Amino acid sequence: MSKQAVRPGFTLIEMLVATVLLAIGVTASLGAISAATNAESEAHRIQTASMLARQKLADLAVQALSGQLSANQQQGTFAPAEPDYHWNENSIATPYTNLFEVTVTVTWGSGNDQHQTAVTTYIQNVDQSTLNSTNQTAPSTSSSGGFNGL
Repeated sequence: MSKQAVRPGFTLIEMLVATVLLAIGVTASLGAISAATNAESEAHRIQTASMLARQKLADLAVQALSGQLSANQQQGTFAPAEPDYHWNENSIATPYTNLFEVTVTVTWGSGNDQHQTAVTTYIQNVDQSTLNSTNQTAPSTSSSGGFNGL
């Protein structure tokens, strides 16, 4: 009987298995990093679109303060600040006097990769004649800005 000397270390098969497992782990990690980056980018685009929609609604609310809001459809772009984003405004008169249902839809992307977000609210058109008559009949008040208690 012959005895073989036992050498410490790993066999070729063990090294191949370890290499394959390492390659699978690295590939999965890179895929997860890529997916996270894409999700963060999409979340940023959605957040930007929502912010732009709120900005457009604020502009329409300012229009309503001067009594200039009317039932109509308009569209445009947010260029030059955000040229990839487009808006579509749809104002619909409600049964209530001077009250409009306003929907602002913001779209971005092109072709099969087009996305959109919509924000709907109600805006009251201010009737300047009513506002002026209210201001003329209301008593005026003044305040010194300090504490006048005690």
